[in-house]
Amino acid sequence: MRILIVNGHLHVGGVEKSLINLLRSLDYTKYQVDLLLVEDLGDYLNEVPKAVRIIYRDLKPTYGAFFDVLARAAREGRWDTFSHKLSLTIAAKKDKRALRMLLPRELRQEYDAAIAYRVGLPLDLVAYAVRAKKKLAWWHHGEFDYPAATVKTWHRGFEQMDRIVCVSDSVRKMITPNFPGLENRMCVVPNMIIPEEIRAAAEAFQPYAGVQGKTILVSVGRMSEEKHMIDTVYAMRELKRRGIDNLVWYLVGDGVQRPAIEQRIRDYGLQDCFVLTGNLANPYPYMKNADLFVHPSQVESQGICVLEAMALHNKCVVVRSSGIEEFSVDGRNALLAEQTIESLCDGIERALRLEKESGLEDGQEIAVKRYSPDTVVSEFNRLLREMV
Repeated sequence: MRILIVNGHLHVGGVEKSLINLLRSLDYTKYQVDLLLVEDLGDYLNEVPKAVRIIYRDLKPTYGAFFDVLARAAREGRWDTFSHKLSLTIAAKKDKRALRMLLPRELRQEYDAAIAYRVGLPLDLVAYAVRAKKKLAWWHHGEFDYPAATVKTWHRGFEQMDRIVCVSDSVRKMITPNFPGLENRMCVVPNMIIPEEIRAAAEAFQPYAGVQGKTILVSVGRMSEEKHMIDTVYAMRELKRRGIDNLVWYLVGDGVQRPAIEQRIRDYGLQDCFVLTGNLANPYPYMKNADLFVHPSQVESQGICVLEAMALHNKCVVVRSSGIEEFSVDGRNALLAEQTIESLCDGIERALRLEKESGLEDGQEIAVKRYSPDTVVSEFNRLLREMV
């Protein structure tokens, strides 16, 4: 079965990690897979199976005002950028079929199935440019707060899809009212985690060898508003007010809020309490060797990072969100907190008092098994068999 998957890039991120896990778990005696990337290559590039043909069409130079892009392309002799910008502009203002000009020649065949792994340009390309017997789009976002014009554009793209795949049932329930008439095309295929690989990667090094006499907390995620990584700073200040002052908190990740987080750490004089590592392709040693995993995000479509922490048998304090509550049970496999700083600190205090042998691990194994490669690939295979 010939499949085309379209995504922006393969940089460190939850969506990209889930794509890599899917690609690494497919049976390539059954599938011939092309992967089109339209923004960048990225950190996970070397993890793509050799059986997958990667086609890179760099459209980043087209970003910007129309005449500015054309002028720069002319100065640099980038006639491909000139042509791509014209095609994108025509597609945006008049005729989406102009997107066909963006496809490399080797992708102008007909596929059995084409998958837009993100909304945005990948969705538009699959909807209007790619020839395929069946088309699918993935939805990963855990919130829905978008301008009406954007939603209208996505709705038109989804109308060209045979299936709209959500990564959790809570996501399906969230987006269905926003795309009327497409309810019967919605389905659920969760992202997977591969516990054996996570546990092996966690043994790569010991990140805390020089940390003495401290209780180590770790949080992993994008530093953006909805992920609430800045709440770790507010929580640390509150914990110190409560007399808990032997903590050091590692923040693994990056994003637009990093400067604000760093500023707030300085404002509160907490420089000795935090270590910001930036993005890491392998965060698992930091997770495994920490005393406590804390997930402050208030928006999760599924919560892969929490599942990964469970695979490592971390004690987990997790803020409630719809995706998280599909597999997390308070006191059984995690300690759940409400979406307030006070509740988050209460959960951390509770976890610090909790003995390691607390019975959480049994519940964690049950949750992790639900998202194993065997389970998820079986769902993926079944979906394609039904469609093609």
